[in-house]
Amino acid sequence: MQKSVLILIASLVLGTIFGFLDVSSFIADQGLSNITGYGIGAAAVTILGIAGLIRLPWVIAGAIFNGLLVAAFAYFASNGILTGEFTGQTVVATPLLMIILLPLPFWVSYTQTRHFDYTVIYQSAWNICWRVFGALASLFWVAIYSTASGIGTDIADPELMRLIPWLIGGAIAGVVAILTDRLEPSFISPRSRFIAHLVGPQLLLPLMAMMMLIVFFGTESDSDSQFSISLTLWAMLSWSIIATIIAERNETERLQGGYDKLGKIAGIAVLAFGFRTAWLLYGDYQSFGLVPVDVTFIYLTVIGLTYGFAYLWALTSGPSWAQRLRCINLVMVLPVYCIFALALTDALSPLRVAAQQQVSMALAGDARFTENSVKQLMKWGQPGAGALKTLREAVVDKPELEKLLGTLLPEKSKPLSVPEQVITPAQGLKLRDQLIEQAVFVPDNEEIQQITRNAFTLMPDYLFQNYASLCAVTEANTGCTIYLADFLPQATGKVILIDSGKADPLRFQALQVNGTNSASLQTFVHGDITDEDKGGAMVAVAGCDVNAMQFGKALVLALDGFDKKKACQL
Repeated sequence: MQKSVLILIASLVLGTIFGFLDVSSFIADQGLSNITGYGIGAAAVTILGIAGLIRLPWVIAGAIFNGLLVAAFAYFASNGILTGEFTGQTVVATPLLMIILLPLPFWVSYTQTRHFDYTVIYQSAWNICWRVFGALASLFWVAIYSTASGIGTDIADPELMRLIPWLIGGAIAGVVAILTDRLEPSFISPRSRFIAHLVGPQLLLPLMAMMMLIVFFGTESDSDSQFSISLTLWAMLSWSIIATIIAERNETERLQGGYDKLGKIAGIAVLAFGFRTAWLLYGDYQSFGLVPVDVTFIYLTVIGLTYGFAYLWALTSGPSWAQRLRCINLVMVLPVYCIFALALTDALSPLRVAAQQQVSMALAGDARFTENSVKQLMKWGQPGAGALKTLREAVVDKPELEKLLGTLLPEKSKPLSVPEQVITPAQGLKLRDQLIEQAVFVPDNEEIQQITRNAFTLMPDYLFQNYASLCAVTEANTGCTIYLADFLPQATGKVILIDSGKADPLRFQALQVNGTNSASLQTFVHGDITDEDKGGAMVAVAGCDVNAMQFGKALVLALDGFDKKKACQL
């Protein structure tokens, strides 16, 4: 009973974490940082995986350790110590889950036997795999449903209502995880246990990871090619799982069931499918360069080929191949763990590796860098934004990039939002420098100038032209004053307030700037502002967790959600 309750609670917590991540503005209101969210999520996954396998104090200790470890990764990444992409991108999901899960079977074995017993490690790994990936599969489909249906109601806050399907998904995941514990005793014969142990991790582990990557990370690669790579990689992982399952059997069971020959075939098949995957990935690289999902596939292929060569050595070194294969599985855990950990840093970050390679192709005039490449970079978070910034600056010396970077401009003019004049990337860079030189900054220091430059660099040219026109110095306009403001103290990033000095509604524009984008915030004014009023003083707005900037007797508020305007109205 205690185990079932723990599993259900952990699944509900996991669903709540996913819900909080989905309702981003709700996170800001509650002060739940990414660091806290990642830490609690890791602890929930740990409890879900090992509840009931060991005593409760050891479960709690493992959850605390994993939670602190993942929270430390998130802290180091967000503070520039590790500058990898620990930002919620789906391409991070596979290494992050492996960092949480790989130590758990060893933890279970040690707490049960005080040493690392292979049989206990194998059995607990199978059980953990069923539980965790069954739960994540439930949450995955809930995510698709909630995104497609757009849950909402007139009675309750629509944004808060978006949490409900996630909580339902967590409850479903808990029930699924509890039911999987009932499956193991029903598999009595060696053949039924073989099938069960194959279906669990083979379907849920690699297929789940690849499904998430393919659905959420579209690439410019040919869809048939990407599908072939996915299937071949899946086959390689499947055969490695078959070899591992057979190696766990004792010698008599292997020989009587005819598994010994199948195990040797599996070891060779791992190498064969590994080389086939590598060849397909090389073909993709030759056609399109690197994209994040292919970089992740490369890591998995390298791991698979390493296992394949190790299995080949085990098979050709005498009759005790199964025992050697067990040792290989234990020894390989540490380097695999290190690869996944490095994938969260600059060293092996799939997003950053792919972005850097795309920049190299563009600067070298490689024909593989096309308009689609530019569109893909816009989807790759902070590394993509950094790559586009590098290319924009390179346009001055490489005019041939102008045509490609022109894909940042809209194909058709949009009324009221896009100026009629279409500028080149070189002109856009010059206009940004001009705005920085002519604006008045409060406070007048390098920090606010750099934040403003980042805000406008991350912004497409057609949007930036609105601000360039608004702040242009003319006989009738002295330009803009830009304030470094603290309107949303609990939100990530910085906020700048642009005061054009013109009449409402165009006088004030607020931008929230972080490492990946600059988002426009809504602003409104309480009270009249005269030409003599000067801003700069921040005043807390009671009950709203926001600040306002005071201009004389008037207040300017900036909010990140229209639903808050009524609540924060003065």
